[in-house]
Amino acid sequence: MVDRQDIAISGLRPEGAARRLEALRAAGDRRGFSRLADRVARAWPPLALYWWLPELSRGERAALAGAEPDLRLRPSFEGGPALHICTPAGAERFQGLSRATRSALAALSFSAAVGRRAVVACLLAGQLEGVRALRLEANNLRPREALVWRGDEALIHLRVRGDDRFFEALTELPALEVLKLRSNRLGSAGAIALAGLRGLRHLDLRGNRVGSRGAAALATLPALQSLDLSFNEVRAEGARALAGAPALERLDLSGNPVGTEGAAALGALVPLRDLGLADADLGPEVVAALSGLAGLRRLNLSRNPLGGGLIGALGALAGLAQLELSRAGLCPRDLDVIAGLTGLISLDLSGNPLGDAPAALAGLGGLRSLSLSRCGLGPRGAAALGAGALRLSALRLDAGAGEPQAGDAAAGLFTEALEIASLVGQGLSDRGAAALGRCTGLRRLYLGHNPVGDAGAAALAALPALEVLHLDHCRVGPRGAAALAGLPALTHLSLDDNPLGPRGGEALAGRGGLIRLHLRRTGVDVAPLREALPTCEVLPRAAPGSGA
Repeated sequence: MVDRQDIAISGLRPEGAARRLEALRAAGDRRGFSRLADRVARAWPPLALYWWLPELSRGERAALAGAEPDLRLRPSFEGGPALHICTPAGAERFQGLSRATRSALAALSFSAAVGRRAVVACLLAGQLEGVRALRLEANNLRPREALVWRGDEALIHLRVRGDDRFFEALTELPALEVLKLRSNRLGSAGAIALAGLRGLRHLDLRGNRVGSRGAAALATLPALQSLDLSFNEVRAEGARALAGAPALERLDLSGNPVGTEGAAALGALVPLRDLGLADADLGPEVVAALSGLAGLRRLNLSRNPLGGGLIGALGALAGLAQLELSRAGLCPRDLDVIAGLTGLISLDLSGNPLGDAPAALAGLGGLRSLSLSRCGLGPRGAAALGAGALRLSALRLDAGAGEPQAGDAAAGLFTEALEIASLVGQGLSDRGAAALGRCTGLRRLYLGHNPVGDAGAAALAALPALEVLHLDHCRVGPRGAAALAGLPALTHLSLDDNPLGPRGGEALAGRGGLIRLHLRRTGVDVAPLREALPTCEVLPRAAPGSGA
């Protein structure tokens, strides 16, 4: 069994991870909690099987820790651990766990490999009575039988047979509050059946073709606070029905043709705090229709032709913390409206032809995440933006082929607060890479298609927390590879299309801890590397003895 004192995620030990997870749960940050929980489960596979089960005896923890690698346990936002079973035999193994283990579980996740027969077997056996969250993505749970109606009342039952007893079995889970059934081809019949789960608080049905009828049925759930119906063929009538949902605070209708009329109806959902309407066939009038949602904290209107200069009504949403307007046809004068949203924490304006206009955002001192990829930002705009009050933790500033480049002028945005940075194709030189050396908290860095050489790589080698580094299509040679091999926290490294040669491969051969290493078209023979790094996936997957 691995000693938890010897394992860390970028310096974070299990006790610290537990404290941070509890803080995220207390703050209601489900997304942040999920990201950290995933990192915990990946970094500490043996620990993930017992560290989060304080209710179990030492013997039960030891039995779980010795389970096969396909059994995974991770913390659950609902409290307690969540078990993920990812092989067909997983359901049988789960049924064999002790009663104490089952009662300790708060959430359960089955991958597509399990199949609905095994899932239903667990449900019907009464094994999951205490489960409050259930995740069954891509398990092909499509209902096959006719609906049963009672007069003019709403649907009360879905008659099923065989392994489609799943829907009936779900009603026997009295504690169920969270249900995730992405990509199961449920259709409107499945959604209507789920409307019988009156205690549901969070429901994710992304990609199930539930349509407007299914959306209308789900709108009747009295306790439902969060609903993801993205990519479900919901039209305007479905959106209008959802406007009557009594407790809805989070709604995602992205990828549905709801249109401006349907989206405007959602302006009646005063409790909404989070609304996703990306790629929903909206026009610029929708902004004014939603301006009455004073409690809105997150709004996603990306990939809708909103039109330049027509988003002035956004100024009424003063409480916005996260705004996504990528590829929305914005123009430079729209930035004056956005600059007035002083509560913004995260802003995505990628794919809009803004030029140097984003310099107007320099005064948003509370902004932590900013995406300006493919906006045409040049050196002058980047320098003005970096001279402001921004202290970003995430920066995405990629440039497409033929677009203006910020170059080393973007260095003003590189502060010690930065954790994630993507500057693909920005013309960043070794000098710009050296400026990144002061970002001691940087965890992920994407610098592909930049003229960064060995000197820049050596500067990046001083970053103590860096886990993911992409330097593909740069100018890194053997000396740079040797420097990067010393990064203490590095797990993913991409050096495709760099002149490493055999010496570069030798320098990387002693770098333990790597999970993935990309060395396409580098002149490195990958066969010795595979032997030296047996736990690392080395690409390309060339035959032993062949060069890459």
